[in-house]
Amino acid sequence: MIASAMSVEMPPEMRSALPVENVEKRLTVRVPGSTANLGPGFDTLGLALKVHSWLDFAVMSSPTSDIPLFRQCGKIAEQLPSDKSNLIYKILEKTVPDKNLLDRLRISVYSDIPLERVMGSSGSVIIGTIYAATLLNGKKPKIEEMLRQASEFESHIDNLSASLMGGLVVSHKSESELIVDQITWPPSWRLLILVPSYSVSTQKSRSVLPKSYERADVVENLQRLALLTTAICKEDAQLFKRALQDKIHEPYRLSLIPELGELRALLKDKPALGSALSGAGSAMLVIVEQQHCPEILALLRKWSASHKTEIKIIEADVDTTGLTVVSS
Repeated sequence: MIASAMSVEMPPEMRSALPVENVEKRLTVRVPGSTANLGPGFDTLGLALKVHSWLDFAVMSSPTSDIPLFRQCGKIAEQLPSDKSNLIYKILEKTVPDKNLLDRLRISVYSDIPLERVMGSSGSVIIGTIYAATLLNGKKPKIEEMLRQASEFESHIDNLSASLMGGLVVSHKSESELIVDQITWPPSWRLLILVPSYSVSTQKSRSVLPKSYERADVVENLQRLALLTTAICKEDAQLFKRALQDKIHEPYRLSLIPELGELRALLKDKPALGSALSGAGSAMLVIVEQQHCPEILALLRKWSASHKTEIKIIEADVDTTGLTVVSS
């Protein structure tokens, strides 16, 4: 289920930075970011987005000090560590036992996924690195095994599985089993991501959640999740709009991301299918049918331009391919 696309156009900033001489072998992958939860699907639903991390792993013929360990390409990647404290290298150290091979490895990174906005920036990098480590160890990548390995570095299997497989993924993970499966996302349903200038840490967003819930709230969430997945499978816009409500996490996170309440008031009685936090926020997701996208996009742009908090709008849409091998 890993896509191969040799003709995918690599970002020019990255292409010009890749080492080309004395390269014994290389792997370049493109991995989508993701959004999770979709309202009532708390820690269950993950949806791959058309924003990506690009990772290039070049094994040199011999160790060299002329080429840096990391080449960070683009404004987002430049914010990440360029030494062995980088998450990519930490994963490789734990998963690739051949230290001679690691000494010869040179890594180039490009990303257009906003950092620390719960849009799968770290999950995409983890999945791409686990895939590379599997090949470097001479093994055939298997989805379940890759996700188990990846979950050692990030617990959110919903984000990880969406970045690996693409599309909408339903996931379950316990100590004894891991189950993931895809649901086809309606192609005419568009995604608009609103990204505030501030971030909210996972620790903080989890801290506001209660330690226990009323049974009625849990039952209502289960019912709405069942309706939501049914609406997606049937491409039933009206059912989806009614089901996209949550009582498990979003009400408690409104204090951290007040723009979500403002956004819902803005969209009331407008032809949008609804809005939700992207994972735990601070990014927010608006779902809209294709024919209404220009109207809603114009409304959101006007709102964001006049808002006291800087809010960037990304027309992300759904990535249906998941991890894609660009060259190998």
